[in-house]
Amino acid sequence: MNAKIMKELIKDLRVFDHYPESSSCFFCGTKEDSPCVLIEVDGTGDGRICEAEPVHLKCIMDARKWRMNRDMGVIYGWRK
Repeated sequence: MNAKIMKELIKDLRVFDHYPESSSCFFCGTKEDSPCVLIEVDGTGDGRICEAEPVHLKCIMDARKWRMNRDMGVIYGWRK
């Protein structure tokens, strides 16, 4: 993917340059120090603040890690 397309895709995301040492990625299970985003965890919010987990940006962009359930209306992925 070229840099211009990537920049457009992530322009509205809050991307962190470094992955936190205390976490491992939901999708790949590693602590690789690469750009990441925070994903909100269902059931942890109070309408103002919630719990979130970091996920590598490259893992989010990998469509092979995602599945869709049309009947439920959800897109989901499997934890490594």
